[in-house]
Amino acid sequence: MLYTKIKLNDQVEMKVDLYEDEFFSDCGECGKSIQVEQKEIIDIWNNGGDFVGTTFFCIECSSKKKAAEETTTKHSLGDSDNGYFINGESIQNPYRVKDEI
Repeated sequence: MLYTKIKLNDQVEMKVDLYEDEFFSDCGECGKSIQVEQKEIIDIWNNGGDFVGTTFFCIECSSKKKAAEETTTKHSLGDSDNGYFINGESIQNPYRVKDEI
């Protein structure tokens, strides 16, 4: 079982079990809460990224960033409407990030 542990003070420590459908992030542009798929967590790990240096974007903001990037550099994030960045580098994201929960 994986869990996260938070020490609230010297006497209180909280442990919360982690399940594969309970990973969330805030959109790096608009702040909307989005669910992060297990496959995306694996991609971050496999690409040598870290969770703090990774920014996720909701469908709407990702589409805007993709359009702007294609316009300026003719580079696409892939066929997905979603994208994320690891340490500032855009990563092709073949997985669908769910809308706001």
